[in-house]
Amino acid sequence: MDVHHLRRTELYSLAVAGLNGEQHRQATMAKDEAYIEYLHELLAPLGKISSKKIFGGRGVYCNGVIMGLVIDDALNLKVDDETRDLFADQGCEPFVYETKKKRVAMSYWSVPDDAMESSEQMLPWARHALAAALRKETKASTKKKR
Repeated sequence: MDVHHLRRTELYSLAVAGLNGEQHRQATMAKDEAYIEYLHELLAPLGKISSKKIFGGRGVYCNGVIMGLVIDDALNLKVDDETRDLFADQGCEPFVYETKKKRVAMSYWSVPDDAMESSEQMLPWARHALAAALRKETKASTKKKR
């Protein structure tokens, strides 16, 4: 699948502008599914990749562990104190949402543009995300046992 094609949101918007509501919804769903399929292919060398709808987006899982979120056709990978600076040094940013009272930065960050080009370029970032997710799971299970 051509990732450059997936990034052409302006052309896509122009193409679907003349569609009725149902046609537009179907075209948008097809584009979203194509993006998710591409992410599955991109991340496949890491392990068993799956995704499901959550939080108005999609959760991305590797071997059953959530390691990423797709919001507005953008992949955001899990970070923690050990990996945050690696992402920041590459110009990546946290996913932020707004409540009525404040902005909340999540522990999921954007990925470098070149990481979206191939599995080879994505794998180091995906490995960092999976490691961060596993560290969080370990901390959570340790707290439950206390």
